[in-house]
Parts: sequence; C-alpha cells; structure tokens
Amino acid sequence: MNKQQFQYSLLRYRHSYFLAEEVNVGILFFLPTEGRVEFVYPTRLQRISQLYPDFNVHTLRKYLNAFNKQARKLTKKFSGDPKFFEASDFQGIIEEFFLREDATALLFSDITRGTYEDAEETLSFYKDKYLSVYENREERERKDEKYILNKLEEGLKDTNFNYSREIKRDYTIETPYLSQKFNFAWDNGTTNLVTPIGLDLKLEDSIENKALNWHGRLDKFKEKAEKDNLKFDLIISRPRDQKLFKTYDNALKILEDNRAPKEIHELDHISTYIHRLAEHLSSCA
Repeated sequence: MNKQQFQYSLLRYRHSYFLAEEVNVGILFFLPTEGRVEFVYPTRLQRISQLYPDFNVHTLRKYLNAFNKQARKLTKKFSGDPKFFEASDFQGIIEEFFLREDATALLFSDITRGTYEDAEETLSFYKDKYLSVYENREERERKDEKYILNKLEEGLKDTNFNYSREIKRDYTIETPYLSQKFNFAWDNGTTNLVTPIGLDLKLEDSIENKALNWHGRLDKFKEKAEKDNLKFDLIISRPRDQKLFKTYDNALKILEDNRAPKEIHELDHISTYIHRLAEHLSSCA
C-alpha cells in the first residue's frame, strides 16, 4: 500500500500565559489525499479540572465540539473539490476556519508532517499517544455494543433533526433457528437494521470468536432478509491495542464473507453513516 502524506497540529489549553503552562486537549489532522480534515479530542476533561480548580469545563467542551463540527463541514464541503485541498496550506486552514492566533486561551502547535498507510490506525495511534492521559486505563469505557449505540444516538442529536418518528425501535426478526432484536431500524429502499458489533476486546480469540458468531447468525438470517427486503448495517468498533489490529482486520473479512445483505461501517467512520442517515430521514420528513 502506498504511503500518503498527512499533517497534524496539537490543540493546547494555556491556563496561564505568565507560567506558560499548556495541556494538550485535541489534535487537528489534515489528510489532503483523502480530502479530509479530522479533529479528535477527549470526551472526559476531568484531568484539567484536577490541575486547575477554576477551570471552566463547559466552555472548553463547547470549543471542542465546535472544532469537530467545523472539521466535518470542511470535509463535506470540499470532498468534491480536490483542488481546494491541493491549493490549501494547513496553517491557512487553521487560521481561517478554526482559531486565529492569540484569540483565546487555546492555541495550535507548530504543524508536524508524516506519512500513513491506514488513516484510521494513524489517527487512533496519535490520539492514544497525546490524549490517553485523560482516560484511566483500568476504568476506561470499552467500545462495546452499548457504546456504539450511544455514539449513534449522540450523533443524531447533534444533527438537530427530530428523527424519532422515522427511526424504528426494537425491531425483531425471527427464523426457525433464532431471533434477534435490533435497537434501530430505518427505511431507505430496504429496512436497514443497525447491528453494533463491539470488537474492542483484549484477546485475539475473543475477537475472532465474536466475528465467527456473527458470521453464522447473519447467514441464518439471509433467507429472511431477502424475503423481507432487509439489510444489516454492521457498525464495528476497533480494539484499542494496536497489536490486535491484524486480528481485527481478519475479523472484518470474516464478517464480510457471509451471504446476508449487509454493509460494514467502522465506528471510526460513524459520522459519515450518521450524516447519510440524517440526510435521508430529513428528506422523508
């Protein structure tokens, strides 16, 4: 696989200009080949509150959410215009669309350049490298099925669209062999069944066995799905341990290699799925 160029800049919170104390609170990525701007940040900010008792968590969270939305808007706006990314410099994008120099207690670091083969692995690596201090390694939230569904709910709420009427809840399908309840279902020519599969596990065997289990279940649902015009939207979370990424890739192949009508969406790309879902539901409202 050919290596692609990327750039990133750390977003830092400076509590005191006099003491020059700075804390990393986010990372802005520029991936020109993919026409993509990505902002990642910690969901928990208690660490800064512990460092600075007078710290305003609410204000910082508003900035972080706004930067995330701005990155998604840029990616969407210029996805069909590769010339924009070819002609743009990352520093100019930061200053024009995100944060002018000395505007607040937030500042972006000097830009760092690098190469990547897999964008999601690279983003995950740098997020863990710079922002993992916000998570208690022993107590951090595992990206299981509940986590995936919560991310979907949160993403839909961020669209500011009332989707409650268009989303089907607790949709159950049954076959002579087994039944399965799906928390979300929505229509788009087919009835799309949101199927969260949490592979954020600690052992290779656990990841492989879970993928094999779902492979078998989906095969058993094939006839029912074709008869009732159903499609399974698999939303899959990646393990955090980089040593398990190869096992995870094999698990994706296992899930792909079944005969049921389906689409596979990785949790790292859930914003794209949510955008497509929200656009369709809003057009039907």
